[in-house]
Amino acid sequence: MTEHADVSGSRGDKMPEEEGSRREDREMTEDLHEQEMRHRTEKDESRKKTGAPHGSSMRRQDPAGEKEARTGFSVARRSVLTSVGAAETRCRKKKEAGEKIERRRRSRSKRIFMSRRRDAEEKTTKAERRRVHHAEEV
Repeated sequence: MTEHADVSGSRGDKMPEEEGSRREDREMTEDLHEQEMRHRTEKDESRKKTGAPHGSSMRRQDPAGEKEARTGFSVARRSVLTSVGAAETRCRKKKEAGEKIERRRRSRSKRIFMSRRRDAEEKTTKAERRRVHHAEEV
């Protein structure tokens, strides 16, 4: 019985401390909640200023609107311009690759044409030599 009394007595001593720590925890969570709400309202206000949408796209945008001030385009317009620029770049690279292939093909066909022409000339000169040689014999 005395042990139980000691335990309950020690438990009674801890109660005010636990209650105090709980109060501190509650106050801390309330402070955190207030900070979070303040942060959200600030974020909403900045979003209204920049005209940015909700969600993850907010992370990619500069909240101060510095880029907009530099380029003169809004965030949405910039993204459209970059996608158009990327498409133009792809198109240009594809075209350049096609032209490169075309140049190779032309130069190859030119080489083949020249070699065939050379071969034909050599054949005619051989035939002429043969004729001349044959005429000399007769």
